[in-house]
Amino acid sequence: MSWELNRDILFSIKPKYVHLILEGKKTIEVRKTRCKSEPTFRGFIYCTHDLSYPLWKCDIDHFARGRGVNRPDLNCNGRIVCHCTIPVIDEYQWDSDNSCYDIDEDTLAKTCLTQEDLIEYGRGKTLYGYHLEYVMPYCGPTRIEEAWAWQPYKDELMVKTSLRRAPQSWCYVSGVGLLQ
Repeated sequence: MSWELNRDILFSIKPKYVHLILEGKKTIEVRKTRCKSEPTFRGFIYCTHDLSYPLWKCDIDHFARGRGVNRPDLNCNGRIVCHCTIPVIDEYQWDSDNSCYDIDEDTLAKTCLTQEDLIEYGRGKTLYGYHLEYVMPYCGPTRIEEAWAWQPYKDELMVKTSLRRAPQSWCYVSGVGLLQ
């Protein structure tokens, strides 16, 4: 497989933001780094282990099927819960004259963050907004061990390895769950 054909990414996202993504309220994910992939590509969403905000399988079922199942028998924290299409990546520059990021109010609302959140997170560095479209929740969330990542090996060569842990922010992936 060539590197050019495998450009999907896996995001690690806190449960409260995963819930907002599944609800369709959060449609832009902000990160400090930009991947080399050119839109359009797939983004997979890993729900972190923040147990102060559990995300149950019945919540996922509600978004996947349009109805909830009153069976919170599977905590989806620590699992890949959905994938989406990323058609656009915005760049948000620091505006030193106004001491804020150059992002309009409508776009900021789509991030479910405040200008203060961006300032604390970005600390004056350029930020990137990944637009999340066509979010597809999984009826059976995937364990991280079932995903594959592309790791650098000797300059430009990339090798395919299984993931042992979730990425700090994001990583390149291929073959998540049954989507290969």
